[in-house]
Amino acid sequence: MKSRPYDKLVSLLMVLLLCACNLPFGSGSGTGKRDPDRVKMTVTETVAALGDPVRAEEGVWSLLAHLGIGVYTGDGIQVMPGSETGEADFWLYDFEVGSLASMATQEAEPFSTYHVLLAGLGYPGSKADLLTLYRETYAEYRDHVFVQLLDEMDISFSSNQFLTPLQSWLLLLDSFIPPNGDPAISSNRRLGGGRLAIQVPLRQGLPCGLITGGGIIPYWGILRSEADLAAYLTAVEVYYAIHGPMLASAVKASLSATTSEVHEGHNESGDRVEYMVDVRIAYIPLVENPVAAISCGALTLLSWQPLVGGFSDVPVEWQDPFVLTRHGELEEMENVTDYDGKAQLIFQMEEEEAAGIGPYREEEGLVSVTLDLKFAFLKAGINDERLLSFIQTTKKLEPEEVLVSWHDSCDEFSFWFSEVLVQDFMVYSNEIFIEGRIMVDIDLESDPASLEGSGTLPIMGQGQVGDCEFINSGTDYVKVSGTVLPGEGDDPPMLKMNVNHSFQIKMEGNHCGGGSPMPIPAGEYTLEMPFRDDETQYDNFNQPSIVGLTEYTLEVFCGD
Repeated sequence: MKSRPYDKLVSLLMVLLLCACNLPFGSGSGTGKRDPDRVKMTVTETVAALGDPVRAEEGVWSLLAHLGIGVYTGDGIQVMPGSETGEADFWLYDFEVGSLASMATQEAEPFSTYHVLLAGLGYPGSKADLLTLYRETYAEYRDHVFVQLLDEMDISFSSNQFLTPLQSWLLLLDSFIPPNGDPAISSNRRLGGGRLAIQVPLRQGLPCGLITGGGIIPYWGILRSEADLAAYLTAVEVYYAIHGPMLASAVKASLSATTSEVHEGHNESGDRVEYMVDVRIAYIPLVENPVAAISCGALTLLSWQPLVGGFSDVPVEWQDPFVLTRHGELEEMENVTDYDGKAQLIFQMEEEEAAGIGPYREEEGLVSVTLDLKFAFLKAGINDERLLSFIQTTKKLEPEEVLVSWHDSCDEFSFWFSEVLVQDFMVYSNEIFIEGRIMVDIDLESDPASLEGSGTLPIMGQGQVGDCEFINSGTDYVKVSGTVLPGEGDDPPMLKMNVNHSFQIKMEGNHCGGGSPMPIPAGEYTLEMPFRDDETQYDNFNQPSIVGLTEYTLEVFCGD
């Protein structure tokens, strides 16, 4: 396929501004004349403004004034003078300022994203090598305003460095674009020299104003002069490598859900959850610019069709967690976005076999999505394969968390019962320990479901009366009856139990004599507790007929 002409490399940074920010061309700050000395703030003030969405555009004007980058309308009317001396120099269109402001406040990405871009162009070093190159080069220029700006942005090129789109743009500017006035720039309408020579496009009968600048010094090009990263690239490679990813960055996509928690249904289908992918794009070529015709600079030939609003025909790959498919039914899965850029996934939770009676369970999962942007761009008519080869093939969206809950079916449960009774009166002290398992059946056919069970538990312990030390032994016959109410939603069922104890206690020991087991009536008491595999403690519970302090620990397990 025929490659795009060299004469458009100078647009590589300009178009980054337009595409990466999701703003239409023509948005921005208008064409009022600006004096660089008046818009320039201190470095600290400039960076602070760039980080504030309300003041980001103010920060961009100050940034450009610090760097000596002029701003002009599409037909060459000067908005702010910079270091440019002619049309072939580097300058920006006025409608790009708002785009830069948007880039300044977008989410930062790991430095590895920037490294991948340069590696794709031929840079042979590792991410660590590239970080070291930038860090050591800029360390020699601490007093340079470009480095001061990076320092104020907390760009130290550490191993965990992150970059906003604007910060990546600044590194590309410093690494690849010759500063205006560079001796390599000749007067024959060509930018740069050697492999990076760019031909400014011939005018097409449209007038262009005078690109004159203001005799200002350019303050970029440190890395380009010291490290010569540009040696790895041809002009066409630079153009495609930067223009492609910027085209992809014009796409904004999100994943949303109607709820983050779903539960299986009781006597009917459970909750329903809908996931929606929404893909938007704002790529408007300059021929559609409503402000003025583009008759100056390198972007006069840009003529792709506009892509605005919902981005259709984007392939969508859903990664849904197993917990959804195990407890729900897939109602709908759309694998490509519609005319409005949307695709959805719908799950309906099943009817619960337990009908709410049984231990409560829950499991977390993640629903994630991967988009195929390259295919979508081809469908949209952007079919320059070399350009598309530099676009990140896939785009992963921030996943949505989901919590799926249900109740296990359970028609019997084991009731692990622990009791510690402490008695302490004057010269008398006694401790009684009771522990064991009681099986309880649940009648699921009754309404409400009834429960009944019993068991004989051993009694242990020891005590003392004066010089008499004795050991407790015997049995506790425990009878349990009551009901279990279904849990609603993510609530566990509630056990309402009447517990009846019948003690047979034998005390014997030194200097005490002994005796036969003695029945001690304990009466009946009622407990309410959640039905889950867990333990519940009951403190300061007084037995009706045994004076003392009793602590209960109750553990419920479905089955035995």
